[in-house]
Amino acid sequence: MKMHRQGVNELYLTKRTLRLSEVPAGERHLIMDEIDRLDGVDAVNWQKNRLEIDYDASKRSIDDIGRVLEQHGAGLPHGMLSRFKLGWYRYTDHNMRETAGH
Repeated sequence: MKMHRQGVNELYLTKRTLRLSEVPAGERHLIMDEIDRLDGVDAVNWQKNRLEIDYDASKRSIDDIGRVLEQHGAGLPHGMLSRFKLGWYRYTDHNMRETAGH
C-alpha cells in the first residue's frame, strides 16, 4: 500500500497526464515545484514532454494545474484530441468534487 501525502484522500486520488507543446527554457523545475506545493497534490513527475500529476480531486482540479502552466508560459496542445481530453478531465474533476461534498 502506497503512502500518500497528508491531506490527500485516496478515494479521490486522480492521475493525470498532460502533454505540453512548449515549455520555456529553465521553467520546468519551477513549474514542478509550484504544482508540488499545491494543497492536495500527491506527486508530480516529468517525462519528456509530458507532465504526470497525482492529486486529490476533492481539493484540486485540472484548471488549477493549467493556471500554473500558463503563469510560466507553458502551453498545452490545441488539437481536437487534447481539447477533448482536457474537457473530460474537467468533467470528472467536477463530479469528484461534487461527490466529495455529499
